[in-house]
Amino acid sequence: MIENTCPNGLLTNIKQMLEDMEKRGKENAIQFKTLELTIDGLLKQNVGLELNVVVSTSPFQLRSAKLDFP
Repeated sequence: MIENTCPNGLLTNIKQMLEDMEKRGKENAIQFKTLELTIDGLLKQNVGLELNVVVSTSPFQLRSAKLDFP
């Protein structure tokens, strides 16, 4: 149906854009999978390590401010 309403050059451009979007989608899927595997590997390396987290208190006292509106 779209073939009957679009000029030939426009239809070609639309098809090319769709092919490009599919290609980029596949490339993105590969990159995300690679990142996922890399993160999983890093997490597995750190499973046996204990994290020494030092909780420090802030040198500033935080107080609630009272705001009055007319």
